[in-house]
Amino acid sequence: MNNSSLLLVIPAFITVFIGFWCVVCKLISFFGWYQLSTQFQVAEEEIADSQFQLHQAKLGFARYNGVIKAAASASGLSLSVVFLFRVGHPPLLIPWSCIERLEEQKFLWSTTYTTRILVGTSSVKFSFSGEELKRMMQPWLAAA
Repeated sequence: MNNSSLLLVIPAFITVFIGFWCVVCKLISFFGWYQLSTQFQVAEEEIADSQFQLHQAKLGFARYNGVIKAAASASGLSLSVVFLFRVGHPPLLIPWSCIERLEEQKFLWSTTYTTRILVGTSSVKFSFSGEELKRMMQPWLAAA
């Protein structure tokens, strides 16, 4: 293989890899995020400024460990994903009236919080670990 052929292989590989990455991210979104985005999608500017990253989260059937940013405000629960996983995952702002109460499950030393997000006549299960989001959500869920 000569040098000119090698120079064509590198950009082709990068292009194929990026395309494959985008397809995988889009497919993952169909396991829960897409259903929410049909009703709760918002512009990035409308998302709360005090977002923090969730270490462990599950939306529908998809696990999003370390890639979801979340915040709670009077408007609702905002969820977004980090830039590399953005394809198929637009930012969401879910009103408190569409979020059911939190349930707590303890297993050994970890605690997982689970709720259901109502979307029309169905719902999507949202689970996460971490006390910070639970504390941020509690006042708004109690008022809803």
